[in-house]
Amino acid sequence: AEAEAKGLDVAAQKNVFNNDKATAEEVAAAIDFVNQAISKYEENSVDPYNPVDKTGVITNPSYDANTNDGWSGTTPGFQSYTDAEHYNKTFDSWQMLENIPNGLYKMTVQGFYRPATSGATGAVFYAANGTDSLTVNVPDLNSEVANISLPNNMQSAEEAFVAGLYVTELVFTVTDNKARIGVTLPATTGSTDWVIWDNWQLTYYGNKETSYDAFVK
Repeated sequence: AEAEAKGLDVAAQKNVFNNDKATAEEVAAAIDFVNQAISKYEENSVDPYNPVDKTGVITNPSYDANTNDGWSGTTPGFQSYTDAEHYNKTFDSWQMLENIPNGLYKMTVQGFYRPATSGATGAVFYAANGTDSLTVNVPDLNSEVANISLPNNMQSAEEAFVAGLYVTELVFTVTDNKARIGVTLPATTGSTDWVIWDNWQLTYYGNKETSYDAFVK
């Protein structure tokens, strides 16, 4: 439906979907064709001055059911506040995004790091494309001290996120229609290290020469 709404010719693929005798391989190939057609269309049509919300390509971006569905790597902990957390451990929690348009993206996510050693860094949000990886430090718990009483459990962390605090942005480029996004802490600083996060979002600026200019301006 999305491809047809964009005026793309996917009649042959639609016939495959409607054919109950089609093999699993034929259906997979048809899905791949449609996804690639939509990606190419968006690469050429998205106005970088009016970027597109692509959060929908992320499975379970806000952990609404307090589960890790769609995510891989180290499984985080959950309670009932729709946030994910790791406590006193090294970890790498990530999701592979596939069949997405090439071009410029902005990833937005909320979260903070409470290191056991005050002032320590190490926890990062990242976006990887092939062998290239861009990272940004997860904000320190104390970075919002002027705006809120410091969270010390998942409930108060969720209250801070609802208030719009602890927002991080990372701009990255996709060149092969896929990217890996995630959060990692390669080494702990003590027994009370705590990282908690929520609300992944993705904004797409297209794949034109003007995409980068538009974002900078």
